[in-house]
Amino acid sequence: MLRIGFSAVCCSWSTNVSSRMTDTSLSLLARLQDAEDSVSWGRFADLYIPLLHRWLSRYEISEADREDIIQNVITAASQEIGAFGHNQRTGDFRSWLRRIMVYRVQNHWRASKRHRTANGSDVQEQLNQLEDEHSEQSQIWNAEHDRAVVGRLMEIVRPRFQEQTWQAFAQQMLEGRNPAQIAEDLGMTPGAVYMARNRILAALRAEAEGLVDTL
Repeated sequence: MLRIGFSAVCCSWSTNVSSRMTDTSLSLLARLQDAEDSVSWGRFADLYIPLLHRWLSRYEISEADREDIIQNVITAASQEIGAFGHNQRTGDFRSWLRRIMVYRVQNHWRASKRHRTANGSDVQEQLNQLEDEHSEQSQIWNAEHDRAVVGRLMEIVRPRFQEQTWQAFAQQMLEGRNPAQIAEDLGMTPGAVYMARNRILAALRAEAEGLVDTL
């Protein structure tokens, strides 16, 4: 399941994809419940602003307007996170964030004359699709969300581990290599290779719990 969950998740690698560390004993989603936790909200912005930028670049929206919409999405998320309840359904959080984004883009579009043009009609149709969680647009959002979030989380947790440990994980989970061969190449025991994999997966799960459902 874990290998399937990591499929097409990392932007720069060809992918198949705790002891919980003291600073990740609570998932990011849990820490976000504290609106005053500026460190966690900074992490949230680090994870999601690039994703929102890439998504909004699909629409005929100026750079300045994209910045405004993204700021509105982040602000709305911080204001509404207390009311968010994860119901243990796959994709609850990404669906919640998608709805926030769609609402903000629609507000922008209604205030813009562009929505009266043919191109604007195409954009409105895409936004309408995004309101339907079963639509093709929503499925694309889901895939890009998980790829972006897990890819960034891997960048974040990597410095916590020695390079040998990371290579044991990456070669096993991201490249699909045989653990015994990895152990021989890295001068480790097969058990140490499995332990490296499990430690890093645990760190990723600790951060991603509730945000991504495929780890």
